[in-house]
Amino acid sequence: MKMPMQKSDVYRDLVFIGAIVLLLLLGRFQFTLQFAINLALIFVFVVISYVDWRTQRIPNLLLLPLGVLALWLVFIDPESAWMRLAGGIFAFVPFALTALVRPGQLGGGDIKLATLLGLLFGFPNIVWALLIAVLGGGLVVLTMWLTQRAKRETQVPYAPFLCFGALVVLLVLPFYGF
Repeated sequence: MKMPMQKSDVYRDLVFIGAIVLLLLLGRFQFTLQFAINLALIFVFVVISYVDWRTQRIPNLLLLPLGVLALWLVFIDPESAWMRLAGGIFAFVPFALTALVRPGQLGGGDIKLATLLGLLFGFPNIVWALLIAVLGGGLVVLTMWLTQRAKRETQVPYAPFLCFGALVVLLVLPFYGF
């Protein structure tokens, strides 16, 4: 018989995962400005994921730090501006088209989040972040369908998958101006 998870188990697991992410960040960036920026990004990703998972909405106030960071990075590293713009366009176009073709499947917050991630990570890194997000989201939805926890009409928040893809890129790939 499987025992239900207690809140203390969830908190313990979150602390463990957080410690691993922190060690990965420290191993890659040491204590630098880049480390602080990435730590703040991870915090924003977690908050956005949590809010979207609970409410299926991404408030603009939560996206604002990503937009400010994207603008700041263009100013401190203007050479990467074209790659960032290409990343933003690469993320925006398929998300906006999906929202037009299949209304209700993606919200405006998902489109804005994907676009901001494209502006932050630039091209081609946004390709990897979106690929991880699509595969992760698809795997979760497929599992939910197979276990009959969801139907075709069930709406699953997409921001957690976008943020997870961004986190993987943040921890693994080199990118512009961070």
